[in-house]
This record gives sequence, structure tokens and C-alpha cells, in this order.
Amino acid sequence: MKVREMALPRGDLVTRRLLETRRQFRQLWFKVWSGGFIIVLAGFALTWFLLEPAPPRTIVMAAGSTDGAYYGFARQYGKLLAHHGITLEIRSTAGSLENYQLLASDPDVHLAMVQGGTAPEATLRSNQVEAIASIYFEPVWIFYRSNEPYHDLRRLQNTIIAIGKNGSGTQSIAKILLAENGINLSDRSKIVPVGGKEAVRQLIKGQVDAAIFVISPTSPIIRNLLQEGQVRLMSLDRSAAYPHRHPFLCRVTLERGVLDLKNDLPRQDVQLIAPAANLVAAPDLHDSLVPLLLKVVSAVHTRGNTLVQAGQFPSPKLVEFPLNESARIYFESGPPFLQ
Repeated sequence: MKVREMALPRGDLVTRRLLETRRQFRQLWFKVWSGGFIIVLAGFALTWFLLEPAPPRTIVMAAGSTDGAYYGFARQYGKLLAHHGITLEIRSTAGSLENYQLLASDPDVHLAMVQGGTAPEATLRSNQVEAIASIYFEPVWIFYRSNEPYHDLRRLQNTIIAIGKNGSGTQSIAKILLAENGINLSDRSKIVPVGGKEAVRQLIKGQVDAAIFVISPTSPIIRNLLQEGQVRLMSLDRSAAYPHRHPFLCRVTLERGVLDLKNDLPRQDVQLIAPAANLVAAPDLHDSLVPLLLKVVSAVHTRGNTLVQAGQFPSPKLVEFPLNESARIYFESGPPFLQ
């Protein structure tokens, strides 16, 4: 700039003023640009300190046994989450009680599927679990060996009953229902801690007189037992009473023929009671993952099944823990715009 000024005539005042104006403009532009850069830098720093870290790319979920419904549904969730770049690592467990233990003791486990009504009292009081949604009904199926129909759990007095594996949600609810109906749980010769396929085997062979299952209506176990001529499915005359005593239970009707129209299964309407399977999480589950999880769960469960109409699940109802805030917003307003 100085070289150009020396080359100009001394009397050219207009040219000098133009050069000075350009110099001042450049200085002003530098100040504005540098000030904007400082503001942007400050914004990044504020974001770094105040906002949550990026969501993890892997979620660990406690499910049930590998041949159970929880594990099967978890695998469906995993396939859908993979499309969004999220890996779902599934832990095989004995059932709901172990799932609660893992949520409390294993910092890597942030998500679990559990059966309604199985939460230990200490867990309910701990404020260390949040509800994401209830996802489907799991009826209580009571199969028994008899030549005559039973319509009341009290008829199982003095019989040998398979109540589900230790640590399972089935065993937890079976003990509640049997005790309320006066069944002696202290007689270990009458209470057998087996479930699943082993309980089916013992029931068919006559090693137990009755077996209690808490599983989805679509389970092959239910279809096989309904076709078994030596056992019956109990229809509860007092099914309406149980939800009044236990809010996590619902009364449901299994309509005649709904499982298999060709073979007419079941062969009459059956009155059942059912808790809802729940998706629960540790409080430190990243908030941005919750809407995505609910989107995936909706894709799997919103179609309905033999007991509920389409769209009933997932639901913020029939949960035992405070609803996660992101889940509450999802149910009230739908998926976030920027999902």
C-alpha cells in the first residue's frame, strides 16, 4: 500500500482518501471476522461442557432364555436397530428377576425386558429403574391333568405343580397366585421349580399334575399343550377379581378358534389373566436412544396379536416404574422431528 501511495501525485487528495478508506475497511473486516470466530469457538466450548456426549453405538439388553419370547423379540429389535447403526447386544438370562439384578449390578446393562408384577420390593423403592413401555400381554396359562374341568386355582390343592424356573417371572407370579388361593408353598414335594419344555415333558408324562406358564399366545408350547389330549387349560371363573387385587394384571379372553381355526384351538372361550411384558431401563440410558427404541418396538408389536387389537402396544400403561421422560414425550407428541 505504501508503494502505491508514493507513486501517486501529492495533490491527489481523493485517491489518498480512497486508499485510507480501503485500509480502514480491511481492519474492520478483520475485527468482525475474528470476533465471529471467537463467538463460534465459545459456542463449541459451551456445547462440549453442557450437552450430553454422543449416544453409544452399542446397547446391552438383558432378555430371557434363548428359546423364550423375550430373546426372540430382542433379536427382532436388534435387526431393526442395526439399520440405524446401533448394535444390540443380548444377554441370555433365567428371566425377569435376573434381569432386574443385572440392571442394578452390571454397569454395562442399560435395558431389560421384564414381566409385570415381578419387580422386587427393593427395586421398586430404589429409583434406579425407569419404564420405557409395556409391549405385549403375557397370559398366565394353567394346564392340568384331570378328567373334569377346573375353573379355580383352589382345585390344585394337594397336587404337584411345576411353577417355573428359579429366578423366572413365571415362578414369581405363580407363587403369588397360589398363595392367595391357599396352596401350601412350603411343601417342596408339591412345588417343582421347572418351566418351559421340561415342565411340558413332566406334565405329559404325569410327573407333575399341573404346570404354570407365563408366555406369549404364539409360543409353540401353548399350541402343543392345547392339542395334547391328556391335559386341560384352566379357564378362571374369577378372572375379573385378580386385576382388582393386582393392578399389573388384566383380564383377557382367548376366543374359541383364535389360535388355530382349522383345528379349532382353543375349543371354547378361555378366561385368562395376564401381566404385560415391560421394557425397562437404567436411568443413565442415553435420552436420544429412547425414541429410536420405541420406534423399533412399535414396528414389532403394533400389529397386535390373538389377544389385543393393532395399535394397543407399545403403551405407557401397565408399567410399574416412573415413565422415562423421553418416552413420555414420545407417547404424547410422537417421534422427534430430527430423529
